Amino acid sequence: MFDFTKYFPSFTEREEEDDIIFADFNNDNSCIVLGTVNGFRVYKIFPFIPHPEVNCGGCQHVCMLFSTSLFALVGNGDSPENTPRKLRLFNVKSRTQLCELNFKDTVLNVKMSKQRMVVVLPDNIHIFDLSDMTLLHRLDTPQNIKGICDFSFYNGQHLICFPTSNSSGKVMIFDVLNLQVRCGITAHENPIRCIKFNPTAQLIATASTCGTIIRLTRIEDGERLFTFRRGGFSANITCLSFSSVDKFLAVSSENNSTHLFSYDDTAPLDSLDNWRNRKGSFIIGLGSSLIPGVVTNYLPESVKETLEPERSFDKIAVTTPSGKSGAILSVCFHDNGELFICNKSGVLYRYQIDRENGHTLLDEQSLRPANDEIVEAKFLEQNPPQDESMG
Repeated sequence: MFDFTKYFPSFTEREEEDDIIFADFNNDNSCIVLGTVNGFRVYKIFPFIPHPEVNCGGCQHVCMLFSTSLFALVGNGDSPENTPRKLRLFNVKSRTQLCELNFKDTVLNVKMSKQRMVVVLPDNIHIFDLSDMTLLHRLDTPQNIKGICDFSFYNGQHLICFPTSNSSGKVMIFDVLNLQVRCGITAHENPIRCIKFNPTAQLIATASTCGTIIRLTRIEDGERLFTFRRGGFSANITCLSFSSVDKFLAVSSENNSTHLFSYDDTAPLDSLDNWRNRKGSFIIGLGSSLIPGVVTNYLPESVKETLEPERSFDKIAVTTPSGKSGAILSVCFHDNGELFICNKSGVLYRYQIDRENGHTLLDEQSLRPANDEIVEAKFLEQNPPQDESMG
């Protein structure tokens, strides 16, 4: 395997003006994709292997289908031809554009499986058959200017979840394979800001625009199972990620911190029987009076949330190499249980997570090649493409 690292500058020595616009992990969390002012870059995260940048115009959104050579690209508007109202399907192996779709509004989010492609616009969602790019269905939605949506295709299911209200925390689960509504859930009093399926698509994690409370809701019956408190002050939640190895949930905010929650030994707080089982003859003190825990079921929601939610078992503060606060762009748990955090400074952090001992930083990798031309030439010379895989 060719060693790319000698072409990277030491990212602990200096920080350059950032060219990174977007970052996200692919379907199976094996690679991270960066949208840049020039195009996009791909890195396999474990073991860490960089791939050369593809110069195709600035990308404000990039979606990679598993570890294949198929990418969906949305321009950043740096030219009339690279408008964010256009979506391009690109084959990185052949460096060719397969097709392009033009929309009347900005493309905010794109999700893909091998059967479906979901395109999120500010007030509707388009569902395509990926095999022939036929438009199968269009869902009209309330204004969703953040493009909030998640996609799960666990065990043959093809489910998307997205907010359905600008005044409350309502969510819809929609089956994009059979084109039918699965269910509706009211998760918060405030509008939804971030949403994520768990690995088996049995639960969804949600955060509202308030950002203090994280909830886990069961999809089958809409029952609220777990309530977590991230903090006491409002924050913009940017990323949610579940571990497929341990029952951990990572919650990242604009404060450039990631809180870690465990729900394997946490009984549903909204169930009186489970609450009694956990706390026994639990008593709540309010002022000079004592009232049984059952009374919390009748308290206002804001009061209940102050009294009940579990707090994180660990917190990771992300900083840049110079020690400045580093904006978190994306977070994921790898299949080996390790947590990866990418920040806007172009650093990928790898952590080991333990319920008792918290987090341990294992390594840091630069997502900034020093010389794209040299890297690409060496990569293509010693690693000629053999198949469709980016592996």
